[in-house]
Amino acid sequence: MAAQCVQFKEDNLFYYHIARKRFQLADITGDFPTDLLWYSIHEHRERLPVLPATPICISSPAKRGRPRKVLPVPPSTLPTTQATASTPSPSLIICGWIPIKDGYAAPELWQLFLTPDERIDRLNISQQIFELDHDFQGFACVDGKMRLMGSDHGRTDADTGEGDLENPDTKWNIFLDVPMPIGK
Repeated sequence: MAAQCVQFKEDNLFYYHIARKRFQLADITGDFPTDLLWYSIHEHRERLPVLPATPICISSPAKRGRPRKVLPVPPSTLPTTQATASTPSPSLIICGWIPIKDGYAAPELWQLFLTPDERIDRLNISQQIFELDHDFQGFACVDGKMRLMGSDHGRTDADTGEGDLENPDTKWNIFLDVPMPIGK
């Protein structure tokens, strides 16, 4: 079965460098996806928190009399924002179905951080997903949320990687939101 599977390696991951206008080998460290029966890759855009606006003192011209004094705001009262200090690295989510048990497969997730981090982290969810006894065959990553989609009718031949994923009779009727790990 391993000969039919997709193997991500250090020498087969490329990205397009916009400034240099060329593809180049990615220098990634971490736990690469291996033995994938099928996979999909999605851009992960974290929702940035809404930050309070920094107070700005604007003095409007008075029609008559002395101009008003604008009092400076002491630095200790300005809100601190961590988003400007460290913005998250752009990343991709790789959802790949891996052989798990008795010829069945389960989805696993990897987060591939691009420049400047250049690392890949495995989220280690495949065993937990397998234990749910659902047939998850789809994945989407929208607005910072990751969602597995499938059927609650139990596992089918598609879970082995040998079934027909385009079966018109297959109806996805469940989904599972997968939380992103904190502190990545």
